[in-house]
Amino acid sequence: MIRRLQEDVLVPEVVASVGPDQAFVVALVCACLGFLAFLALAVALRPSQEQGEASGVGLEEDEELVGDEQPTARSPVAIWTITALNVPYGFALAVQGLMVAPLEAERLWPESHSAALGAMAAFAGAAQLIGPQAGHWSDTYRSSLGRRRPLLLLSVALTVSLTFSLWCLSVKQLRYIYLAVFFLQQMLWNVILSTSAGLVPDLVPTAQQDFAGGSSAANVLLGAVAAFAYVHLTKNWDYHLIYGTMSLLLLFFTVAVCATAREKSSAQLPSSDENSSSDDEGRSGWLCSLRDHYTFDCARYRDYSTLLVTKTLYTMSVVVKAFLLFFVQDLFKSLPNARYEDMVSEMAATAEVSAALSALGLMLWLTRTTSASKLVAASAPASGNKRSLLCLRGGASWMALMWLGPVILGGLANAQSPTTDSKTLASIWLPRMLVGLGIWGIGQGVYLAGDQALAFALLPDKSQASRYLGFSSLCTCVGSIIGGAVAAALLAIFGAGASTGYSFPGYAAIFIFASILSASISIVGAGIHVER
Repeated sequence: MIRRLQEDVLVPEVVASVGPDQAFVVALVCACLGFLAFLALAVALRPSQEQGEASGVGLEEDEELVGDEQPTARSPVAIWTITALNVPYGFALAVQGLMVAPLEAERLWPESHSAALGAMAAFAGAAQLIGPQAGHWSDTYRSSLGRRRPLLLLSVALTVSLTFSLWCLSVKQLRYIYLAVFFLQQMLWNVILSTSAGLVPDLVPTAQQDFAGGSSAANVLLGAVAAFAYVHLTKNWDYHLIYGTMSLLLLFFTVAVCATAREKSSAQLPSSDENSSSDDEGRSGWLCSLRDHYTFDCARYRDYSTLLVTKTLYTMSVVVKAFLLFFVQDLFKSLPNARYEDMVSEMAATAEVSAALSALGLMLWLTRTTSASKLVAASAPASGNKRSLLCLRGGASWMALMWLGPVILGGLANAQSPTTDSKTLASIWLPRMLVGLGIWGIGQGVYLAGDQALAFALLPDKSQASRYLGFSSLCTCVGSIIGGAVAAALLAIFGAGASTGYSFPGYAAIFIFASILSASISIVGAGIHVER
């Protein structure tokens, strides 16, 4: 949401002293440096062409093998760091949706900013389709630095260049080029996400992967919480500075991850052709290869397929949160627009903080349950998977219950609205809604931790970890499209008849829809078998 500037926050001198022209030059230089770094890395980290080339070059004794060997036990701090690229991802996801995208839509398309914002959302969704292909690139990368780190370094360098380019294009109001570069930037974020996800199956023992799942979820949520705090603290700054902040965060955590994730050379592994998942001998052509990268045997890997279904249902349900602005506008009528935007920001922040705290609490609990003695126990992996499935189903059931909160509280507020002015109505019911969202967020954090841990545990093929984990991006894309379309249709059908906006039954319908979807996650999740 767009946060209005408030005059009670002072801009630091170092920021105020930098004029728009100087800032533009700095952004342009950073974009060029990022691109030059990408070109230099592309040459230095080009994939090994021959099996065994550069094998063992520059490696140290504590680096992990690439292959089927079980990784050695790691400290909780090391596991957290391996998943830490989710922090800048969560920050970018939240801050671009919360502030940058709406402001850029208003700046670049003042005559049709709502349509422009919708187009940017569509581009962001379409960019997620690259997930499995990006994972394949990572799985088959042959380098003395391993499979993941080279592609991470290349993707991060180019992402930083494109992010600073967005700053420059916005300043010069080159809106169509901005939209194209925005799409490329979103694609690269998904390349980073798919690639970094493969580090956990490669480097973290099976018995510790439930903790890694909690870390992954907690880091995304922590990034989102940091974004809300950043927006609040810097609301008097030029919003273009966010591009620089995103880039710095990404660079910092990339260095931390690459320093901790000490892979061994992948140059000695079979070539991508030898490691292909295709069962049809002799097939050629990039279309056939592309199809192989986006398909797998769902009947053979039924549990993983079922998990992907639950991911899609989850995405369909949380799309409903996009309608919160309309909800508060139609429930608390006649308030200033800035007040509605503040309400939605408060709601989103409350849910994310609660989810982050619950995921962190779960992560700390899992730290104690993955002690060294349990790592050698034969039952440790199955026990951890059972805990993860319990978190997934329990968190989904909790969300299903709490999605009914807006129906009840909103219904009571709606019944009171004819006799109460909007300001008083908001002062009475908004705090109660915030409490409800905080309680809902507990379920979200628990669900996400369990979901991510099961994604690691149920991987069909560790050698293709990033490709399989990249299917989560497809679930997000499909779920967003279907969930958004169904919710919009329900709101239009059941919310018809209001003089302005939508009537309350329409909002009740979409919240009940989200509740049914969350309950379905728990039901479908019962079909996942974790005793493997």
